[in-house]
Amino acid sequence: MLQVTRESTEVVEGPTAVDPVVTPGPEPAVARTRETVVEPAPEPVVASVDVEQAQTVVGDPYAPRRDVMYRVQEALYLVFGLIDMLIAIRFVLKLLGANSGSSFVAFMYNITAPLVAPFVGIFSPIQTGSSVFEPMDLVAILIWALVGWLLVRLAWLLLGESRVGMTTTSKVTRSRLH
Repeated sequence: MLQVTRESTEVVEGPTAVDPVVTPGPEPAVARTRETVVEPAPEPVVASVDVEQAQTVVGDPYAPRRDVMYRVQEALYLVFGLIDMLIAIRFVLKLLGANSGSSFVAFMYNITAPLVAPFVGIFSPIQTGSSVFEPMDLVAILIWALVGWLLVRLAWLLLGESRVGMTTTSKVTRSRLH
């Protein structure tokens, strides 16, 4: 329901046609009225509305393959980085003359022995006191880093995806609201 309040003010003053003489007198009379009317609310206007909703999805169909290759690349770099790190630790331990009777030093020498075995005899080690400079360790670090890099490149050639594409899928929905 709609409630409407109307107010009106009416001022009655001065001479009228019956009494044309103006005489000074009291203030003019003011009549005020207030009226409240309750009316029913208007019915809502229902209009039919056409609604169109569009959804567009853009994707790269080659992205999943590139993601897999990126993970393979990172795994190869991790493995060959670990190999180089172990050989570098071996090189520093030998250079500083670490006690081979220590369990950690013995463990490091045993783990890295197969990794440097292909390079034994390329250069002869230089020994001063308990310190040993083994150039074969440096050669092993360099060669293993190159092997790792070559395997990553080979994996990109065989498995990698260098193409970039774009697939667009659109869906339009039309409906009428009443």
